[in-house]
Amino acid sequence: MAENTLSILHKLRIFDRPDYTTKKEADFLEKVLKLKHNDFVLDLGCGPGRLSIGLSKKGYKLYGLDIAPETIEYAKNKTKKKILT
Repeated sequence: MAENTLSILHKLRIFDRPDYTTKKEADFLEKVLKLKHNDFVLDLGCGPGRLSIGLSKKGYKLYGLDIAPETIEYAKNKTKKKILT
């Protein structure tokens, strides 16, 4: 039986990256893309939403798109938890 996307991402340790790594990557994207507060960002291949969440914390409006529906659900649940806490 084929592995689902989430189990593959867990094996690749995508979920284990520390927050400071995400912040550094978000800072880099902000600088390179010359983003301004409240800009809209389309995150193609957003996976579990790690960078989408990182950029949204900086005030950007995010749209995430991924081919794997289970990663979109994971990102939605993670976002809801982050908003509530």
